[in-house]
Amino acid sequence: MVKLLAFFKRRKDLSLEAFQAHWRGQHAELVVCQAGLRRYVQNHTLASSYGDNSEPAYDGVAEAWFDDIASMRANADSPEYKAVRADE
Repeated sequence: MVKLLAFFKRRKDLSLEAFQAHWRGQHAELVVCQAGLRRYVQNHTLASSYGDNSEPAYDGVAEAWFDDIASMRANADSPEYKAVRADE
């Protein structure tokens, strides 16, 4: 089993709430369409981590699980993976 971790920082023009809504909804729907994906987990940064003048380094971490590296790499040129990348 191979687990890919991706760390995300939202675009500056998105509020935390807008980012999380998009990531939980539209983006997740694209990710789960990838061939060979066994598990997908989103880890959202807690709102309490944001202060008046500070923000955490990342707004979220995604976990994508595949059977092996070959399964993961097989998506590289797929339309499904290209849709995920375009949405990021």
